[in-house]
Amino acid sequence: MQSINITHEDEADPVVYIVDDVEQVQDVVGLILEKEGIKSLAFNSGEDFLAQDGISEVGCLLLDNKMPGMKGLQVQAELLARDNSIPIVFISGDSRYNEVADAVRDGAFYFLQKPFARTEILDLVREAINTSKARSRRKQQLRHYKALLEELTIREHEVYQLVTEGLTNKAIADSLKISNGTVEFHRANMMKKLHAKSLADLMEISRNTAEKG
Repeated sequence: MQSINITHEDEADPVVYIVDDVEQVQDVVGLILEKEGIKSLAFNSGEDFLAQDGISEVGCLLLDNKMPGMKGLQVQAELLARDNSIPIVFISGDSRYNEVADAVRDGAFYFLQKPFARTEILDLVREAINTSKARSRRKQQLRHYKALLEELTIREHEVYQLVTEGLTNKAIADSLKISNGTVEFHRANMMKKLHAKSLADLMEISRNTAEKG
């Protein structure tokens, strides 16, 4: 079927955001990333970070939990409210176990204890960037599928729903109180609009859109 193929050209360059009120941490981590050719932006507070327009979801957020003003967990909560899924690596030297548990429960990528080694932060950042790229492709695919589904008429959508529930054309005709030929007509139009070649293609669309509600 026709699905989204994300290429390097249409994928955003990853950005690593460093949010820490200690400028030495910003400088050291920024230098480590710069030497590896990884773009980074540093912020002194969660408020400054969140005030940006268009926080990228491709990359990674290195987030201190203990800062004046907004704490790391509050920044995480705000990103969740915005439906921004950038991977978050918490970096902290004195966080309690329950705070670590809260962060992980809410989807944090990792909780890294200070002090940390250069290789440790680089490995985590690279892994987080790869994860963010996969999430970005998944979101684009979901938007693509939903846009296709919106092109269906009410009757075509009814047929789509029943087909993906496993009903035969005859059972669909009985359920909708229409003829077999009418079902076939709407099914053919629905398949064409969704660029689907088979039942497996329809099931892929159904599965992927159902996962995100």
